[in-house]
Amino acid sequence: MTDEGNKSKIMPYTVTNTLAAVILTALVFMTAIYLSDDLGEFVRDALNLSARIIIPSIFPFILLTDIIMPYVSFEGFSRLNRAFEKLFKISAEAIPSLICGMLCGFPIGAKMAEEYYRCGILTNDERERLWVISSCASPAYVISAVGVTMRGSVRDGIILYTSMVVSAVICGIILKRKEDKTSISRFIIRQKYSFVNSVKSASLVCINAAAFISTFGIVIGLIKMVIKNEVILGVASSLLELGNASKILADSVVIPPVLSLSLTSFAISFSGLSVIFQTLAIQNQESKINTGLYVRRKLLQGVLSSLITYIIFSFTLLADRIQP
Repeated sequence: MTDEGNKSKIMPYTVTNTLAAVILTALVFMTAIYLSDDLGEFVRDALNLSARIIIPSIFPFILLTDIIMPYVSFEGFSRLNRAFEKLFKISAEAIPSLICGMLCGFPIGAKMAEEYYRCGILTNDERERLWVISSCASPAYVISAVGVTMRGSVRDGIILYTSMVVSAVICGIILKRKEDKTSISRFIIRQKYSFVNSVKSASLVCINAAAFISTFGIVIGLIKMVIKNEVILGVASSLLELGNASKILADSVVIPPVLSLSLTSFAISFSGLSVIFQTLAIQNQESKINTGLYVRRKLLQGVLSSLITYIIFSFTLLADRIQP
C-alpha cells in the first residue's frame, strides 16, 4: 500500500480527534466563563484553607526536620532499633521519618524517607513501604481541627488519630518483606545543613500543597453542584481531598455518626488524591516510586483505619449505654 493510501486512512481519524479536542476545549472554556464566579470562590476557599491551616502546619516542620535529620540518631536505643527492624524490615536509621511523619503531618514523613533513600540509608523497597506508613496527618490537625473544630468532640479526634497510627503500624507489618531485611553495603552520603536549601525546599512543598488543594477544591466544588446526596458526596470527597471530606462528613445530618466517623477515618489515613499528589511531587525524579502500588497501599491503610474506627466507636457507644 502506498504512503498516500496510508495517509488517506489516517487523516480522517486525526481530523476527528482534533475536532473533538477543539469542541471539548471550547466547552470547557465556555463552562469556565459561565461558572467563573463559582470557580473563583472555590479557589479562594482552597487558598484560605492553605493559608490558615495547611502552610502554617507544614512550613516550620519542614525547616526543623531539615535541621535535625543530619544529627538525629537512635544508635543508643538498641532494643528500639531491633523492634523497628523486626516489625517493618526497614533500616532503623529511618525511625525519625516514622516519628516525624506521625507527629508533624503530611508530607514530612515521606520527605524524610526520600532523603534517607537519596543518602543511601534505605533501599527502594524500604523507601516505598516507609512512604506508606510515615505519610500521616498530625495530631494537631486530626484532634484539634477535625475532632474539636469540625466535629465538636475531643474523643472523636482521639479515635481518629489512634486509628490512623494503628492502621499505619498494621499496614507496615503486612507489607514487610517475608525474608530478612535486605542486607546491602550502604554508602551513606550525608550533606551538611544549608539554610538556603531548607527554605527553598519548604517553599516548594508549600506551593505544591496550595496548588493541589486549589485544584481539588475546584473539583469538589463542581461535584457539590451536581451531587446533592450527602452519602455519595462524603464518599467521593474522601477519595479526593481530606479537608473538604472531613468538613462535609462532620456537617452531615443524614449520615449516621458511626459511618461518618469511619468515612472520616478512611479519608485521613488514605489522605486523598490531593495529598497523594502533593507527596509524589517531592520524590526523586530520577528514581520514582511505583505510583499505582503506593495508591493501593494507602487504600489498604484507609480501609484498615475505618474498620478500627468503627470498632472503637461502637465500643464507646456500648460503654456509654452501660454506664449508669
